[in-house]
Amino acid sequence: MKAFLKKTNVVVLAVVLIGILVLANVAVGEVSMRYDLTENKEHSLSEQTKETLAQLSQPVNVYFFSGGSAEDEEIESLLKEYEKLSDDIHLDVVDPNENPSLAQKYEVQSYGTTVFESGDETKKIEAYALYTMGSDQFSYNFTGEQQFTQAIIQVTQGERTTVSFLQGHGEPDPRQAFAQAVQMMEGEAYQVETLNLATEGSVPENAGVLVIAGPTQDIAAEEVELIDAYVQEGGQLMVFLPPTESEQPLENLNRLLSQWGIEPEHNLVIDPERSYFNDPLTPIPVFEPHTITQELESQQRALILPQSRSLSTQEVEELTVSPLLTTSEAAWGETDFNTADAKKSDDDMEGPLTLAYAVESDGGTATGETKEEGGEASDETASTPKLVVLGNVTVLDSQLFTLQGNADFVLNSLHWLSGEEDNITIRPKEKTVEPITLTPGQADGIFLATVVGLPAVILISGGIVWWRRRKM
Repeated sequence: MKAFLKKTNVVVLAVVLIGILVLANVAVGEVSMRYDLTENKEHSLSEQTKETLAQLSQPVNVYFFSGGSAEDEEIESLLKEYEKLSDDIHLDVVDPNENPSLAQKYEVQSYGTTVFESGDETKKIEAYALYTMGSDQFSYNFTGEQQFTQAIIQVTQGERTTVSFLQGHGEPDPRQAFAQAVQMMEGEAYQVETLNLATEGSVPENAGVLVIAGPTQDIAAEEVELIDAYVQEGGQLMVFLPPTESEQPLENLNRLLSQWGIEPEHNLVIDPERSYFNDPLTPIPVFEPHTITQELESQQRALILPQSRSLSTQEVEELTVSPLLTTSEAAWGETDFNTADAKKSDDDMEGPLTLAYAVESDGGTATGETKEEGGEASDETASTPKLVVLGNVTVLDSQLFTLQGNADFVLNSLHWLSGEEDNITIRPKEKTVEPITLTPGQADGIFLATVVGLPAVILISGGIVWWRRRKM
């Protein structure tokens, strides 16, 4: 009888223990407590994304067409984080082979494609667009969160600001030379287009932010009038100037900028004190206080600007001209481009030099006041004319754009110009593929430990247990 009760107690205790474990597992699953222990918080969404999801007021359907690859699993894992944080996000993982009609509906051409849909708005993002090269051959950038969050904003808000790259003066094709920059601009919900004023005859009303990037020939006098009139009426202009030594005289462009208080200098900036890996021809400027630079300063992001030229300013009524980037006092503006060993001379400009300015109108109709009949100002407001001028164009090159704070500076400038200072800029998460290099001795040691040693330990332990039980 005692033996029976003893066995019964053991069974009851086992059942109770199993029940406790099951209940604990269910409770943990409901609470969903998770900790991201990765160095770069690879499995955590940014505060900007969390805020965007918290503000959603309409459902967003997300269709992920998975092919089962490792990349698809990474994308699917990220999308599930969105679904967990918002009841308005509805994720449907689709096998395009089992549901070809849905793939055909959204014109899906490849595995790993994600489609965001809300109302009549849709946004399709293919897997290859989410991966870019990292800072070295063993790393890559994953831009999934940036593009997914902006896709949600786009399909729920609809309207996008246009970024128009001026063409016709030897400027590079932005989708080729500035491919990384264009991709990230579109990831920030901008619509990137090109504009040739000689064929258009005017700046379109929906031109948004007009960009002049690296012209090798001067713009025409008629174009100066068109661009100036566009900015005067509340347009936004961003200028990336080419290196001085490689340009033809850009007298008309310089005249346009001088009307807005900016004077490009004919020099090459050399900074032996603040430079990229001790290359004085690649200055790393100091951030000056401004909306564009404040986050970069707080995050200690550096700008890498090879082949830069300096800018000067002149006072113009009703304009606020603010420096954005300056060099160290040890820098100078080299004017002799033929010497192989540049040394500071009396003809060179002394540092600190300014590499970028932000310009904003603070008077007249530029502030938004318009006059009706009778001379009284109406309540209707217009956009404020704004400019950002940078004495550098290499920042847009695909090999440099994602380094340090280069992308952030350009995107922050676009946000400020378009009046979207609160727009989010989620940096891509860099992931490293660590190579493992083993010496022959290390490889032999791992083989002996795992293939020979571990099974031997198990066999010996089993033999000892068997021997002891046999003697009992």
